[in-house]
Amino acid sequence: MIVFSKYKRKFRKAYVCSPLSADTDSEIRENMERAKEYVAITEALLNCKAVAPHAVLPEFLDDSILAERELALSFGLELLSLCDVAVAFGSVISKGMQAEINKAEELGIPVIYASVSGDSVKATTSPKRSVANE
Repeated sequence: MIVFSKYKRKFRKAYVCSPLSADTDSEIRENMERAKEYVAITEALLNCKAVAPHAVLPEFLDDSILAERELALSFGLELLSLCDVAVAFGSVISKGMQAEINKAEELGIPVIYASVSGDSVKATTSPKRSVANE
């Protein structure tokens, strides 16, 4: 893995991908909080502004209602198109994350795959994760 600091000062706006869907409301809330942490980590380590729409949109849109989930995903993809880099966190790539990664690649936006272990954050440009069967 490449140390995350290799990417510092290269980007102005970052889009953070991480899993949201879960079996319980409590787990979804945990994933929202984790996304907020990933935004803070990304901003600190890349010296940029970062956004993770799934950290806040579930407050307004219900992920279990297909129309609202699709609206949230489309909003996220629009935000992604304004960013210089996408950073994917977590050990599993969800369907939503995969759609974001595919869109980033389609737009020529580099994707960094990041992992957090304690106080250590590492990154690579090639995924070594499993894809979720949501």
